[in-house]
Amino acid sequence: LTPHSPPPAPPCQGGEKDKIHTAKEWVEKVVRLKIVENWESQDVPEHLSTIRDRLFKENQRIIRRLGLYQQILQQVEIVPDGSAEQMELRLSGLILKRREKLTISNPIYEAVFNKELIAQKLDKLSPYSEAIKVWLNSNCEDDSQLLRGDDLQSALVWAADKSLRNEDFQFLTSSQKVILSNQNQLLHSAQIQTRTAQVEAESAKQKAKQWIGIGSAVLAGSLVGAIGFSTLAYQRFKLAQASIEIEQNGSDALLLAVSQKTENSQALSEALLRAIASGKRLKTLVENKPHLEQYPATRPLLALQVILDKISGKEQIKASSLPQRKMNWQAHAGAVTSVSFSPNKQILATAGIDDRVRIWNFSGQKLAEWKALQQSVNMVNFSPDGNFLATAGRDSTVKFWNLSGKKLSQVKAIEGSVTSISFSPEGKLLAAAGIDSNAAIWELPKPQKNILSILKLSGHNGLVRSVNFSPQGDFLTTLDGKSTVRIWSLSGKLEKTLAVPAIGISFPPPGRQYRFATVTLNGKVCLWNLLEKELVNEFETLHLDAKSISFSPDGERLATVGIDKTVRLWNLAGRQVAQFEFEENVVSVGWSRDGRQIAVAGSNGTVWLRQVEGLAELLKQSCNFLSSQPEYLRRVSTICK
Repeated sequence: LTPHSPPPAPPCQGGEKDKIHTAKEWVEKVVRLKIVENWESQDVPEHLSTIRDRLFKENQRIIRRLGLYQQILQQVEIVPDGSAEQMELRLSGLILKRREKLTISNPIYEAVFNKELIAQKLDKLSPYSEAIKVWLNSNCEDDSQLLRGDDLQSALVWAADKSLRNEDFQFLTSSQKVILSNQNQLLHSAQIQTRTAQVEAESAKQKAKQWIGIGSAVLAGSLVGAIGFSTLAYQRFKLAQASIEIEQNGSDALLLAVSQKTENSQALSEALLRAIASGKRLKTLVENKPHLEQYPATRPLLALQVILDKISGKEQIKASSLPQRKMNWQAHAGAVTSVSFSPNKQILATAGIDDRVRIWNFSGQKLAEWKALQQSVNMVNFSPDGNFLATAGRDSTVKFWNLSGKKLSQVKAIEGSVTSISFSPEGKLLAAAGIDSNAAIWELPKPQKNILSILKLSGHNGLVRSVNFSPQGDFLTTLDGKSTVRIWSLSGKLEKTLAVPAIGISFPPPGRQYRFATVTLNGKVCLWNLLEKELVNEFETLHLDAKSISFSPDGERLATVGIDKTVRLWNLAGRQVAQFEFEENVVSVGWSRDGRQIAVAGSNGTVWLRQVEGLAELLKQSCNFLSSQPEYLRRVSTICK
């Protein structure tokens, strides 16, 4: 055929839309019909099958071989280097060297062994295919897709004997760096907060010097007043100096404990001894300060708690003198989606993707269980009086139950899965939100009948993550998928949109505090005035992957949750006071009514019940433990007397 000769008519030419006008079009159609499409049934004698078998041959180099071929398909310039993967591709006939670079041998091969086919094959080979795809699409910036824990360990075992693509090496290396970063985060946090304390103390020193100077200047006029003024300044100066020393000593104890690669028993005991000494000094300073926010240093609390946790986890240490500080049990098959403490009883409720609700006592004993018939239970909440429960379902319903599992009533809440529910403080209203971009409020005159829908709150961006009534019940907030917090009146009027994006929001219980809190994805906590809804304080938590935030019942602590299997506690001044690590990803956290325990819902069905200790309790436990160690008895008796 020549470009000017008319092509022979195909035997079965279709209508006008199938007419072929050039020889090139005719050849292309014949090639696709007779070779490319359904090629496996027409490959006689075998040719493309041989190339396929060599391309997809299962050996240690398959990942890198397919990755190399994928780059050539994408027209990335590859210089021949004689590597095993390049030679396998060249020997298959699929690629060849042309002008000192590798290229596809012909368009037929490119059409048969195309980009989509290679991508599908790579997806099937890699145990982390979805995660790396999202990570690469984010320009390697979405750290939430990096592997952690068992997933990373399994991936490293799988990759150990394979020749990987550069992207795979980069993904696995970045995952390991995150793990190392998390391990060093505590050290970094200690250094950051120590420096913060030093800056604050230095500022206090400067103010003290100014006060001393002012006192001296007015000495001639009012000697008695000047002496009092200078004395106050000197006292503040000494307090700032003592705070720096206490914070530094607490940090030293913490660093000694977490920097020991072997974490040997002697190193932990020495670290605990230092933490006790700094904790005792802190206790003297804060005896007249009832609020945790007023503590001039908190590093001793964190050091004591972390070191005691490490000691409790050491099998070779007979920690019989330590009380049980953490317990766990298998609560559900699959992820625990929500955990809620009763406001008036020593029980808690859990819900899971297994569509079940269970009631437990604080010893992990199951008291009641029932199937919710909601496809999956996304959230469970006790009513404010503790007499019944509400569950949010994937099937668009909210159901109400007594504590034995008898269904009292139900309502079709909104279209799509219900993601969040919240009772008003007096228990007369219930708000619900879900994936259909709406939230709604219901009046609950009696939980067992006549549930009346009042109004819907619309105008959100995508799903509504959460809905929360304020402690006084005078307004409510919604948080949508675009991290926007909106404040609504009970009549459904949009009153305000917060200026800061958020991934989580929490209110303290009624009458406890005048602030509510939000946390951003990168871990910044913002505290807002309840009346004006204005930002009053903010601090960085060093979370780069925050998911939620939760006030303690006394309003003294904030719990933040990340994707690193860790729950961190903070005072309202932004100082870390505790850090709890778990074996599963943390889905949600609930506080007991007295604030002395948290319940942690795990992604694999585990529930942990974890004690939250204050300074005095941590010191008592630490002194009791070291007193039981003969080699430390003399030293600790002096500090702990």
